[in-house]
Formats: sequence, C-alpha cells, structure tokens
Amino acid sequence: MEETHEQLVERLMKPGEDILKEMTPFQAELLHMGVLLTEEASEVLGPIKKHCIYQKPLDVPKLVDELGDLMFALQGLMTRLQVSGKEVVKGNMNKLNMRYPSGTYSNEQAISRKEET
Repeated sequence: MEETHEQLVERLMKPGEDILKEMTPFQAELLHMGVLLTEEASEVLGPIKKHCIYQKPLDVPKLVDELGDLMFALQGLMTRLQVSGKEVVKGNMNKLNMRYPSGTYSNEQAISRKEET
C-alpha cells in the first residue's frame, strides 16, 4: 500500500517531546523572537493591504503600533545574538552595495544577487 502524505508527515515530523527535551533556554528565546518577528511583520501588512486593495484610508497609528512590535522582536533577536543595530545596518549596506555596484537599482542586479555568488 502506498504511503499517504499524512503518513509521510507523521513519520518525518520531529516529535514535540524531543524538541522540548533538546531545546535550550537560548534557543527558546530565539524561537520566541523569530516567531514574534514573523507575526508582527504580517500585522504590518494588514493596514497596507486594506489601504492599497480596499482603498481604505491608511491607518498610520496602527502601522506605527505594529512597527513598534516589530522593532521589539528585532531588538530581542539582536540582543540574544549580541549584535547592535549599527552592525546589522552596516552589513545590510555592504550587501546592497555589492548587489548594486552601479549605485542605482536595476532588475538585472536584483535578480543576479552578486553578493550571493
């Protein structure tokens, strides 16, 4: 009998008990901040979607509130990784300067992503 997708998932999914036994407090904090970052990023998108798709007025106070939550999660991750905002920004600037050596955006440079080669 051929295995179903559900059976394959059950066979390959790491058991929660194992995850809990193996996870350190540091890993739990990283996971918490990573999940929060993703959740808050999606909440930032909500007011933007409503404005662009439904033509509702842009809810700037809601966006500011969600951006604050997003920054909370970012700061939590940076603190645990022992990196500063300046280090993160400098790394991002270096990556983008490598990606766009002409100094301006182009689709070709965005697609080729020179910093990844």
